[in-house]
Amino acid sequence: MIVTTMWDKVEHKIGMSNEEILCSTSFKTLINAGVRLQRFYIDIPPASAILPLLLNQSPVTVKLQDELASGIPMNATIAGIKLRDEALQIIRARGAREVALRYELELATEQDDQGEHDRLKAQMLASQQEVKHWRTVLAQLNDDIKPDLVNESSANLGGRPPSPDLHEAIRVVSASLSSFNGMTHVSNLHGEDARRFASLVDKTLGAADLSLQLRRQCLDVLRRICGHHRILPSAMVLPKRTAQKLDREPVASGLFAEIWLGRLEGHYTTLKIHRPDENQPYRYDQEMLYIEAVTWRHLRLPNVVRLFGVETASYPSPAMVLEWMPHGTILEYLAENPTANRLRLALDVAEGLNYLHGLAIMHGMIKGTTVLVNEQRRACLTASSVTAIHYADMLEARVAVQISTLWMAPELLYPEQFGLTKALVM
Repeated sequence: MIVTTMWDKVEHKIGMSNEEILCSTSFKTLINAGVRLQRFYIDIPPASAILPLLLNQSPVTVKLQDELASGIPMNATIAGIKLRDEALQIIRARGAREVALRYELELATEQDDQGEHDRLKAQMLASQQEVKHWRTVLAQLNDDIKPDLVNESSANLGGRPPSPDLHEAIRVVSASLSSFNGMTHVSNLHGEDARRFASLVDKTLGAADLSLQLRRQCLDVLRRICGHHRILPSAMVLPKRTAQKLDREPVASGLFAEIWLGRLEGHYTTLKIHRPDENQPYRYDQEMLYIEAVTWRHLRLPNVVRLFGVETASYPSPAMVLEWMPHGTILEYLAENPTANRLRLALDVAEGLNYLHGLAIMHGMIKGTTVLVNEQRRACLTASSVTAIHYADMLEARVAVQISTLWMAPELLYPEQFGLTKALVM
């Protein structure tokens, strides 16, 4: 049979073979909220007749009716909020995919591969159409998505100058990074000036249509400023007690941080709480934290663990709030699931690395403990404090780090063999 979901008007062909897939995707939110699924083995009636039957006497329907009857707008209801969050997640994911496609398009153009160029172009157009569709859904919810997508308020608080819009931020940052004098000026910023410029660069990196070269430059400069001054763009800092620890003991512990199970807005998250290295100056560890955080914030791909923000006031040291990986490391997952599709997992890792390399980022430490498995049983790369950026005309700088040479990327061990004649920002 064919069912059309009421919020996105997408038709789904349903049979016994793919009913499970449908329940884990389109209807997952409703089913988790208490909707009971009913099967139909007769000629299919209109979707408008099916959906009321699916939702009949379900808690989510009763709750929605009560909320609307009490005067709450649709975008403020529980169902409306969940729908908005789902739409925003899809828009962000498609935006990340467009970044990767744009890089692949540039490669296809350089290699004069017209067939591959046309295929990638078609994929990008399809992705853009899907984003347009979900923006329409959000507009129907009467929800302004711009502040959330940019992730920074434009309110004029405390007499400070109002935050510039996205296009103005791109103009200012592009002009600053396009000349030697501009780069010299950026390198000499301090205090509040450095923080404001970091916020401008952070906002610029939120643009989906940014050129690949400017995106690389922005990420490089943002890492440099935030690491040197130990600051974060304002949009990255989460309010105090936004993310809370749920257990008394960490689920894992490493050289520089402890990993805790946490909760953020009703969802499980990972809290990576950094601690000073007893054998190194505290500033060293802090620099690595800020470099790692601002790098991972702007990576948008299903194969890369998502960073929601950083808590700087709730714990003894800053805590990175990351997507929760219920299946743990890939080593733990394979030990518990020896028949898992290892080729699929390897491809996930390769896709993640391809995306990073497209942004001129070298992960630096791919190993069993830095590859995690998400709820969908897909492999995801997690943050590494030894990530490096390398591209033409980058600024020269060096920050020393402690690394595991056994798992270190060969281009970091032997940079000369890979044509890396400039020092890397780690």
